[in-house]
Amino acid sequence: MWRIIKTFWQESKKYSWLWILFLVFILIASMCSLIAPYLMKRVIDALISVNNLTTAAGPRILLMLIFWWFMVSLILVVINGVRNFVFWTMVNKVYYQFSADAFKKILRKDITVFNKNKSGELLHVFDDGGESIWGVCHHVFNELFPQLVSFIFITVFALTVNWKLTLVLLAVIPIQIALSWYHYVATKHFSEKTRALWDKAFGIAGDVFQNIHATKAYAREQYESARLDNWFLRAVSIQLRANVRWMWARMFDTYIIGEFAVLIAGALLVFNGEITVGTLVMFTSFVGTILLPINMFAMGLQNNQKDATKFKKLEALLAEPETIVKTSGTHTQKKVQGAITARHVSFGYGKKQVLSNISFNIKPGERIALVGPSGAGKSTLALLIARFYDPQKGTILLDGVDMRAWNYQNLREHIAVVWQENMLFHESLEFNVKYGDLHATKNEIMAAAERANIKDFILGQKKKLKTVVGERGIYLSGGEKQRVMVARAILRNADVIVLDEATSALDSITERHVQEGIRNLTQDKTSIIIAHRLSTIKHVDRIFVVKNGKIIAAGPHEELMNTCPLYHRMVDLQIHGVLQEEEIKNPNQ
Repeated sequence: MWRIIKTFWQESKKYSWLWILFLVFILIASMCSLIAPYLMKRVIDALISVNNLTTAAGPRILLMLIFWWFMVSLILVVINGVRNFVFWTMVNKVYYQFSADAFKKILRKDITVFNKNKSGELLHVFDDGGESIWGVCHHVFNELFPQLVSFIFITVFALTVNWKLTLVLLAVIPIQIALSWYHYVATKHFSEKTRALWDKAFGIAGDVFQNIHATKAYAREQYESARLDNWFLRAVSIQLRANVRWMWARMFDTYIIGEFAVLIAGALLVFNGEITVGTLVMFTSFVGTILLPINMFAMGLQNNQKDATKFKKLEALLAEPETIVKTSGTHTQKKVQGAITARHVSFGYGKKQVLSNISFNIKPGERIALVGPSGAGKSTLALLIARFYDPQKGTILLDGVDMRAWNYQNLREHIAVVWQENMLFHESLEFNVKYGDLHATKNEIMAAAERANIKDFILGQKKKLKTVVGERGIYLSGGEKQRVMVARAILRNADVIVLDEATSALDSITERHVQEGIRNLTQDKTSIIIAHRLSTIKHVDRIFVVKNGKIIAAGPHEELMNTCPLYHRMVDLQIHGVLQEEEIKNPNQ
């Protein structure tokens, strides 16, 4: 909780004028909360005093006291309303700034952070973390702090009126603090367990929503509902155990004890003539003001505990590594030739070694195809070239400069990526294509679309470029998705293209359209293409055959057909659909 308060304080210091207004309104409200009970005391004492009422001025004085009590109470309501508005304005500004900064930091994280977490879970942690600031700070600053100020004002005033009755009232406070802290410690681990279960549940829900077509295709609606129910029930069962604890805490509310003690002690003082009945009534109203901060703190502990757990999870996410961004250097170039060199590169995921001691040189403007069995390391090699990861051993250079020495943003400007998995947003065609160059004009967008062979499709839509593609491009066919992503890459006008060419699932006509777009994209560009079809291989300069994390052969198609048995076998399999009997017996040749 204290981390949340510290974060809020650091973010809100820039709004000093709002803090000043907030504190001024708290001081005025605290004085009003002191004056109102005092006026009520005067009214009651005036009503009880027969002598005052029988005089000519008695009724007028009584009415005047009632009027001022009403005016002070009205001012208190208005001041508290304005104070709330000032605080909400400040906390909204902090909430916005913190959420925006957190989002920027999350986007800077290494790709491994997103690979190991479900998107729904990440979204839940991000959303809850921001909300926790609002919850804790509203409770501490806008509820608890004003009550503490009033507590100080009224305690000092009460001591001047009757110290005995004030000490009776204050004696209840340690009891309330001890009970509240006991229940807080006893339920803290419940809150952490519950938050973890809720995050898991929302992660599953997000996963199901993203794969809704598979869920419906296999009629797994009931199965997924039951799976999610299981996580919800586990979270609720633990939360109920915590709620039982807090139920007992609130049943032993010291407010009743405090009021009872004040009435008993006050009645004795009235009988002894030390205080008036009006003073006793005033002190009973002080019970709420003096004990309210303690009670409010106790009641808020439960929610603050949940918010602290939420914030802790967001802090853990923000503490995840951002190695790629932080280790980037300062080297920049306006234009690159596109020469790529790998020197003894090795890489793995955890304990699994994927690439081993790979070295190669790619000339500027050269088109390279990566081919090999599934799991050979082709995609990982492409990810390293695009610097989604850094080699664990060795170096990769662009134009003779280690990629880690490049300025992160500048390096990204020189590399365009088109993956097999679609990377389309639930936005318009214009938004998705323009993602390659945010400053592109409509004419430039359409020119890129024409080169990607998607222009006719766009013009055939009722809303043209404003046509929404749906989540992950669900309203588009496979070929249309590919061509939109190719258009985006063309618009970026990068010098290096990394392309996971995925046309194996397309019909011949659609494949031809996509291939034309790819040829336009890679023309005069250094291109690294993960090839799945011979139609792609035909147009490249060289082919790298990857097997078991190593490049076992490199050269043009005709050369590899004669010198690389694995490549020859893969081509035969794609052309004829079968392998020779001796090749089946010796798959490792």
